[in-house]
Amino acid sequence: KLFRLIFILLGLCLCLHHVWCLTCGTEYDDPASKAYLAEIVIIGSLSQKLPSKLGLYNATIKISKKSNIIKGENIMKPLFKRRTPRLLSVGKFGSENLEHCVTELEKEREYIMFLNTTSDSNFFQISGMPVSNKIKKEFKRARKDIKKIFVLKEIVVSVFYDVIYSLQ
Repeated sequence: KLFRLIFILLGLCLCLHHVWCLTCGTEYDDPASKAYLAEIVIIGSLSQKLPSKLGLYNATIKISKKSNIIKGENIMKPLFKRRTPRLLSVGKFGSENLEHCVTELEKEREYIMFLNTTSDSNFFQISGMPVSNKIKKEFKRARKDIKKIFVLKEIVVSVFYDVIYSLQ
């Protein structure tokens, strides 16, 4: 039972951390942590860079297939009522700055992106540094780790409900 309680407390701590900050500049910089803390996780590629300000730019990201929405399908449904193309406005990008989640995007590359919603329902903010498919092995490992964290999350939620039920 102590083991279950530790997992529940860990989940609560991660949820509290999610409410107050981004993963950039923190110890939560691995793909699994970034995915857990983000509202939306997608695999997409750069479609277009939008006009820049002070070296920073927003980008239009293309999601090639529905299965590339790893997390946040319920948030994305209203945006993707039409079939194709699946395009999102995301920002900010530019010269790499790990503290502020800023990186350069390259055409013809796919990225795992960790996003949060904003007050503008058509614009999303980067919540963690994207993972590029430039190094195939890292990209594949990141996808695998992200899938594991969501399986673990389901187990923790199930255990949480079991504990609550057993306390009644």
